[in-house]
Amino acid sequence: MHSESEGEIHYNLYVPESYDGSEPYALFFTLPGYEGLYFQGVGVNLYSEDFGFTAREYIPDMIIAAPQFEDWGETSADQTIALAKYIIQYCKESVERAKKAMEEKDNIIRVGISPMTPAAPLLQEWTKVQKDYPDIKLQMIPFMNSQESAREILRNLGTNIDVVAGIFDETMLKLRQCAGMEMFRQRICCAVSATHRLADKEVLTFQDLHGENFLMMHRGWSNYVDELREDIWKNHPQIHVIDFDIYSMEIFNRCENSDDILMAVENWKDAHPLLKIIPVEWKYTIPYGILYSPEPSDLVKRFLKGVKKALSQPDAADRV
Repeated sequence: MHSESEGEIHYNLYVPESYDGSEPYALFFTLPGYEGLYFQGVGVNLYSEDFGFTAREYIPDMIIAAPQFEDWGETSADQTIALAKYIIQYCKESVERAKKAMEEKDNIIRVGISPMTPAAPLLQEWTKVQKDYPDIKLQMIPFMNSQESAREILRNLGTNIDVVAGIFDETMLKLRQCAGMEMFRQRICCAVSATHRLADKEVLTFQDLHGENFLMMHRGWSNYVDELREDIWKNHPQIHVIDFDIYSMEIFNRCENSDDILMAVENWKDAHPLLKIIPVEWKYTIPYGILYSPEPSDLVKRFLKGVKKALSQPDAADRV
C-alpha cells in the first residue's frame, strides 16, 4: 500500500471466508518485533511471530492485519494508524460495491409473457418513463397458458415471475389469489378464422353472430364477461354460447379449424397468425393491466409507480 503521507506500507491481510459485510468483524493488528521488520525479508514476520495465528484461536471470525515496518519509531506508529484507516475504509467500500452489484443484479422485473398475455401494451407505457428508472431492467419470461401453469404462476407471482400483463377483474383476482392494477379497458371483440364468412367485415353486430357458435369463458370467470353472456341469453338467443375453461393455444386452434367464433380482446391480434380480431358494436369492455403479488417487493412497487406515472401523462392513449 502507498500512502501519500506515510510512504510505502507493507502488510499481509487475513479475511475470513465468512466475512460479507453484513455484520461487524473485529480487526486485529499484530505488529512485528525486530526479527519481523521489512529489511529482514518479505513476509518474515509471519514466521518469526505467531500472534496472528494464536488470535484466531480466541476469535475465529476476525480480520487480521500483519504489517511489516521499517523501524520501531514514530514512522511505524503513523503507518499503523494509516493502515488501519485504509483497511476499515476498504472494507466499507467493498461492502457498498457488493451491495450495489446485488442491487443492479436484482433490479430486474421478470415479465411473464404468452400469446394471451403479450407485454407490448405494457412496454409501450413503460418506455415513456424508463429514463426516470434507469436501474430497473425488464426480462421477458415465456410461459405456457395451461390451466395448471396459469394457476401456479398467478398464485406465486414474485417467485419466478414478478408481473403479468393481461385482462382481469376482481373475480379473477380472487380466484387466482393475486393483485391487479388496471391500465385501461380493452374492448371485447370476436376472433374468426381467415376463411370465416365474417372475416371480411371490419365491425360486427349482434345480428352477425346469430346462428353462430360463440366460444366464451365459463360463467364466474369474469363479471364483465357474464354481463355480456346475460345480454346474449336474454336478447339474442339465436347465438349459441359454448363455454370453455381457459384461454390457451388449443382454443385458438379450435377457432381457426372450425366456424366457431371466439370471444377475444384487441391485444390478441398477434396471438394466432390465422385468426382475425374484429370489434363488435356493443358496449362491453374488460380491464387490462398488471397482475402482481398481493405482497409486492419494493422493486415491483417502484415499477407500478412508474407505469402509473406513464398512464397519467397527457399523451397517454385513450384505449377505452
